[in-house]
Amino acid sequence: MRHLNLGGVCPRLSLIHVLPRAMIQPNPSSYEPLDGINFAIAAMNGALREHLPVLASSVQRAGRPMLIVTFVDANMPVCTGMTLFRPVPAGVEIGRVEPCLLEDGGALILVAADRSKAFGIDGKGELVERPVPRLARNGNGIDRAWADLERRMFELVKDTGCFPLGSWELHLEPLG
Repeated sequence: MRHLNLGGVCPRLSLIHVLPRAMIQPNPSSYEPLDGINFAIAAMNGALREHLPVLASSVQRAGRPMLIVTFVDANMPVCTGMTLFRPVPAGVEIGRVEPCLLEDGGALILVAADRSKAFGIDGKGELVERPVPRLARNGNGIDRAWADLERRMFELVKDTGCFPLGSWELHLEPLG
C-alpha cells in the first residue's frame, strides 16, 4: 500500500496520467498528449476481485492490455495495488505488478509482484516483456519508481491545487 499525499488533491487522475508517460523513453512532458500507446490505465476504488471476469473479458475482446490501479475508497489517497490484465493466446493473464525505475530519467517498467516477469512499453507503444532486473528483485527500483511517480504527480498539481487537465470519470455501482 502507498499513501499518495498530494496536499489534499485526489491522486487517482494524476497517477494514471503520469504513469504511462513515465514508461516511455524519453519521458514526454505531462502536458503532451500520448499518441500511439496500446495500453490502457484506469483507477478504481475498493476491491477488484468482483470485477475480474468483466475486466478480463473486456481485455480479451479488445486485445489490449490494461492496468487497474486500486485505492482503498473514494476518500482516502491510499493506493492498494496495481493489477495488470494482459491478453495472451490462451486468454488473459492477470497479475499484481509494481512500478520499477532502474535509473533516474529512464523509462519505468512494471514488475510482477512475485518478480517472475517485467513489462515495458517498446518503441511501437506496445506492452512487452522485459528481463527482470536485479534492482526489481531487491526492491531499490520499486522505491525509486514510487518516488519518481510521486514527484511527477506533485509537479502536475502544485500550481493549481487540483488535476489541471481535462478529464472524465466513470462511476459504476454494483447491481443488487
